[in-house]
Order: sequence, then C-alpha cells, then structure tokens
Amino acid sequence: MKKLLFTLLTLLSLQLQAQCWKEVVVGEQHTMAIANNGTLWSWGAGTQNQLGYSTNNFHYTPKQVGTNNDWKKISAGKWYNLIQKNDGTLWTCGIGSGMLIFSTGIKTLYQINTDTDWKSFSCGPHFAILIKNDGTLWGWGDNSFGQAGAGYLGGAESYPKQIGTDTWKCVDAGVMHSVAVKTDGTLWVWGRISINGAFQNILSPIQIGTDTDWEIASAGQDSNAAIKTNGTLWTWGDNGAGQLGIGNQIGQENPVQVGTDTWQLVEAGMGDMHGTKTNGSLWGWGYNLFGQIGMGENTPAEPEKILTPVQIFSESGWKAVSSVGHYFTAFINTNGSLKMCGDNGPHLGIGYNPDIFSVATPTTVICSTASLQENTLNIISVYPNPTSGMLNLANANDLNIEKLTVIDVTGKTLLEQRNNTSQIDVQQLPVGMYFLEITTNGTKQHTKFIKE
Repeated sequence: MKKLLFTLLTLLSLQLQAQCWKEVVVGEQHTMAIANNGTLWSWGAGTQNQLGYSTNNFHYTPKQVGTNNDWKKISAGKWYNLIQKNDGTLWTCGIGSGMLIFSTGIKTLYQINTDTDWKSFSCGPHFAILIKNDGTLWGWGDNSFGQAGAGYLGGAESYPKQIGTDTWKCVDAGVMHSVAVKTDGTLWVWGRISINGAFQNILSPIQIGTDTDWEIASAGQDSNAAIKTNGTLWTWGDNGAGQLGIGNQIGQENPVQVGTDTWQLVEAGMGDMHGTKTNGSLWGWGYNLFGQIGMGENTPAEPEKILTPVQIFSESGWKAVSSVGHYFTAFINTNGSLKMCGDNGPHLGIGYNPDIFSVATPTTVICSTASLQENTLNIISVYPNPTSGMLNLANANDLNIEKLTVIDVTGKTLLEQRNNTSQIDVQQLPVGMYFLEITTNGTKQHTKFIKE
C-alpha cells in the first residue's frame, strides 16, 4: 500500500508540474513565464541580464526569479522584459536601447516608476508601447524608425511618453512597428511599414482603412494580423513565407480575410503566425524552417513555408501564444500546460543538446525541476541525454537497481523494465521530454531525459 501511495503521489506530482503555468513570453533567446501561484520564472540566454538573476549564465530549465508571488503580466523584448505586479507597479530587467538605464543592463528586477495605472503593455526589440487604465497610449525606447510613436525620427524616449490624447483598446509592438486598435474600433499603425511597395517610416499613428469593428491586432516582423468583433481574421504586410495565411506568397498593402472561420486569438511572429479559433483549437502557418509552427516534422522542417493555417492541437483551451522570438514558439492551455517548439536552445526550457537543429514537436515545459529531486538519491545519472535510442545509467556506487520506469509528463507509465537495469531502449517513444523512475532498495529517483 505504501508503494502504491508513493507511486500515485509521484504521478500526481508530475502531472501537476506540467500544468501550473499562467502566462508566457519569449524574447530573442530567452523565455519568461508566470506560474499559477504568481511566482516568476525564466530560462534561456542570460548574457544581457534578461533572465532577472544576478548572474548572466545560460539556464536550460525554468528557474525562479526572486521570491515574490504577486506577478500579474509580462512582455519580452530582445534582451529585456516588462513585468507587472498585482499592485499595478511595472518592473524590468535586461538591456533595451535608450530605455531608462538599460545601457548597462539591469541584473535584477527594477521598478520603473511609481505609476500603478498601467492596463497593458507590449515590448518590441528595444521599445515598448503601453496603455494606461484611462486608455491613453504611451511610447518608450528606441525610435529609429518612428516605432515609439514620438512624432519624430531617430533618438529614443528614456521614459514612457504619451502619444496623442486619444483612447485605445489594445496595442502590439512588432520588430520595427506597432499596430493598435482605438476604443472606437478603428485600426492604426506606425513605425517602419510598407506603403505602395516601399518601406516608409511613419512617425505617428495612421489609420488603416475606415472600418470600426476591429477587436484585437498583432504585429510581427513586417506582417500584421487582426480580428474583428465578428471573429473573422485579417492579415496584411509581407508574405514571403506565406505568413498571411492566404494560400500564396504575395504581400498585401491592406487587410485581407483569412478563410471564413471565426477566431479568438492571433499572434504574428518572425515570418510565422499562430492563432486559436473560437472552438479553442490551435493553428499555425508561415515560416517553418526551425519547426516553430509545431507540426512535428523532421528537422530541418519540411515544408519550410506553410501557406494556409494548419491545425497544431485538436484539443480546445489554448489561451496564449508567444512567438516573436528567434524562431521559436510557446503555447499555454487553460489547464496550465506549457509547450514549446522551434529553434533549439536553452530558451525551450526542456534541456539542451547543441547537436539538435530544432524541436518541431511541441514539448511540455515542467514548472519546477527542483521539486522532482526532493527525497531522492540524486547519485544515478543517464546518458546520452537527449537520446534517440538507448538510455544508459551511470551507477558509480553500483547500487542494486530493482526497476526502471519511463513516465510521460502527464504521469502515465509508458515502459517498465526489471531485468536489465543498466540501460533501457526508448527508441519507440515519440520525440519529447520524459522521466525515468529508478527504483533501488525501495527508494525512487526521478531523472528527466529528452527523446530526440
């Protein structure tokens, strides 16, 4: 009975650790997320202090940032982040050109000012656009292409500066431009955008069309997407990788409708887009060389360009997508599970093998790897990790290993082996992350491994 109870608790622990995320954002080579308990986590490259730790190392799995548990919203730029607490205060870390004191890098979380009335905010590589509770729009940071909305070209806004006096519903910062919707439902853009086939620097917001029924909008590299109040999806801009989702690679000056289905969320990335339909299913299209669409092909991914939306997950409940990173994507479900795919690196949070080009199958990111090691031996390791076939055990103390069990991130037992306890063949497992449960003298140790 004790063994059965221990096993049940272990499986429940694994499942809970796979389902405890609330928000996620990706930068160029780092990821930051908020757990359901309000704690803040990050992983990936910390070379510009963008992880919020006091060191600038690489972290291959989630590590908690500080000890506070009152974090509410996050957004990520190239090498920096904006994070909001429940009390409305705004905090940051990393390096952002011309933004505050970012020139030397902020190693740990730093409060921007004393304002507590920020409603929403979105980070570009080195600039940010914000909306306050009263609907006013604010720009901050690099303005080389007019993307900070300052009304002039070049320079930077060191602190958030109000853009005009109109009121706004939502805003999204792209790479060198932004797109936003006013409270009257009109659609606006500014920064580096294509007009009549040539890129121009638009210094203040200009209106796109005359429609007044826009609900949300998203800006990518040189492409945009928006959803109307009736749920229809519209895209425009560069279409070299098929990221407009209209079945060809012809760029569009003005918004064109994508199919006839209804959508609730869209995210424009670096030549790719993802969205969720009103039934909660998740779809992707556009540039896919690094497997960032999440279709699960061999890598380098084929086809390289997806011209119309393809379904990624059939199950419903996908509530958030973040993909304006260096060709990698993060997905969060309402059940709290977080999956990532794309260009391989520490930013995926699933461990890292430099010999792997990309991870095309969305793989679950565990909330905290530290808790997996509680009350375990921690003296048996596995190799190679990641592995494509045989997983070997390094048992330096020659312990008596009774059983090996492979468990997936939901807690389901996939393989069990009692005879040969020096290695186990995992060749038939799908690509992804798993746990090897090692039973020795009645004690269990859980070690994470990646099947490539």
